[in-house]
Amino acid sequence: MTETGAEARIVLYVREDCHLCDIAHQIVEQVSLESGDEYLAVDIDHYPELRKRFHEDVPVLA
Repeated sequence: MTETGAEARIVLYVREDCHLCDIAHQIVEQVSLESGDEYLAVDIDHYPELRKRFHEDVPVLA
């Protein structure tokens, strides 16, 4: 996982206490390890504009 997203080919939007987000994060982590591609996990609750956009529609893979 990358911290800045500058190298990330994949962005996973998640939030705390979201069991589907946890599952998606595990899958993306495994695929990232196998492929060598970087990804960025973004907690939407830290960004009001993302929280408004995605609200309950997480996880989102972009």
